Amino acid sequence: QNDFNSKEFVSMASGLKYTLFLTKTGDVYVSGYWGNTLYKEPTLIQNFKNIAGKIENNLKIVQIASGVSHFLLVSKEGRIFSGGSNVY
Repeated sequence: QNDFNSKEFVSMASGLKYTLFLTKTGDVYVSGYWGNTLYKEPTLIQNFKNIAGKIENNLKIVQIASGVSHFLLVSKEGRIFSGGSNVY
C-alpha cells in the first residue's frame, strides 16, 4: 500500500514529465513519466540504492534536483546519484 499521504515532505523537484518528492526520512517518491514508465500515483523509488550490486538500505537522501530529463540525488554521506534519458 502506498503511504505517500502520511509522509512529511521537505523538498520537491520537477522535470518535463515527472516530479520527485523528498521525505523528511530521506525517501524519494516519483510521479509522472519516469523513464518509459508512467507512475499515476506517487511511488517510492529505491533502484539507486543498488550500488555495485550491494543494496544499501540505510542510505538517506538529503537533497534532490532535476532538469528537463535528468535528476540528481545527494545522500547524507555526500554521495551523488544521477540519472536521466541519456539523450542530448
